[in-house]
Amino acid sequence: MQRISVCSAAEFIEQTNRLVPTFVAGESESTTWAFHLPEVSGAVTDAAVEPGLHISRARLQAHRHFAFSAAHTVPTRMAKLAWVRSGRVSYAVRGARTLYDAHEGQTYLAAFNGRTETQIEMNEGETIDGLSVVLSMNKLMEAHRATLSHGRSELLAHARPPSRHPFRFTTVMTPAIDLLLSRLLASLDRSECRQAEGLFELISETLRLLDDESRWSARVVSSADIERVRRARSLMLESIEDPPSLVELAHTVGLNEFKLKAGFRQAFGTTVGSELQRARLEAARRILTESTMNIAAAAVRVGYSNPGDFSAVFKRRFGLTPSNYRSTHARTA
Repeated sequence: MQRISVCSAAEFIEQTNRLVPTFVAGESESTTWAFHLPEVSGAVTDAAVEPGLHISRARLQAHRHFAFSAAHTVPTRMAKLAWVRSGRVSYAVRGARTLYDAHEGQTYLAAFNGRTETQIEMNEGETIDGLSVVLSMNKLMEAHRATLSHGRSELLAHARPPSRHPFRFTTVMTPAIDLLLSRLLASLDRSECRQAEGLFELISETLRLLDDESRWSARVVSSADIERVRRARSLMLESIEDPPSLVELAHTVGLNEFKLKAGFRQAFGTTVGSELQRARLEAARRILTESTMNIAAAAVRVGYSNPGDFSAVFKRRFGLTPSNYRSTHARTA
């Protein structure tokens, strides 16, 4: 295990670009980057499990706004499975388009080749806690054969060669996957990623979920429906204090409730309720740091009539109660 102390985002990017190709090839020892920046603290640990398979464990805490991107070139098509327990991560390919944008409680499969760029942005008080696994196409196919009873997988048909287009499919983690992830992370943290007990079980369960949901979504939601779903999301986010009901929202954009919920998961990898809660809490965070509005009024402003409920969900999201968050992060003139 080698440890690299990171004192700037530029240093982390330089080290990542140097070491990522050896991790993908399974030729490098485990490495932990320990962050000691004014903006962020924590660690990212990478470990090659075997050739064609490596894991990355990230635990970061932002003390003020922090953003960075790290780019490298992947010569052959690779797949990436990831699980986000908290925070938000974006991934771009060839610097042109977003391949994924994953939030707390989501898991995704991505496939890519060529120049790739990981983008991370964190606001004050936010955390990133998650795990990702990069697999060769051979490893992905092995996992597919061991996991899925049916021979044809629409999900993997888009991911594997001869396709060279960027691909992603995102969905919400099930309680079973969350439990497997918790156990694996505990094992990784104890062993500094030298022991990945339960990794292949987690990969199998996640592939099964992603495959099932991709086939289900493809049957019920058309591309025209997805545009209506995107409009519904915009309408909902314009009125987070008192949003329309699911039935009203679906009727407004010309969908039924079932298609709205299915399309939301397909387009955004989350539920309507989870996206509304995320938007409300982000708005509340801004109010607490940028104004002197009292906490009960802030709760009502973003749609929570019960201050106790608001405080509980706020703490789950940001790790602090609203009052403690304000005292720690309030901006001074």
